[in-house]
Amino acid sequence: MQMAPGKADWPHTLADAISAEIVPWPSSGIGVCYTFPGQDKQSNPIGTEDRDTLARLERAGKLTYLDDDTRRRYETMKLRLFG
Repeated sequence: MQMAPGKADWPHTLADAISAEIVPWPSSGIGVCYTFPGQDKQSNPIGTEDRDTLARLERAGKLTYLDDDTRRRYETMKLRLFG
């Protein structure tokens, strides 16, 4: 189970995510804020471990973007990071 930072009893895995928003992230440029059942949220910089979850949510129409600039930056990053 992937734990949320600072939450030893975090009950969710990325497979549980029901939606996500792509957001700016200070250290890496792009991050993601996942929403889980019960409206729990987890945010982190985007990494390779997010690929399958983001692809699933995008296919389901459950991936949103903070703004058009963030969307463009994510699309560029997606090609580079996920191939």
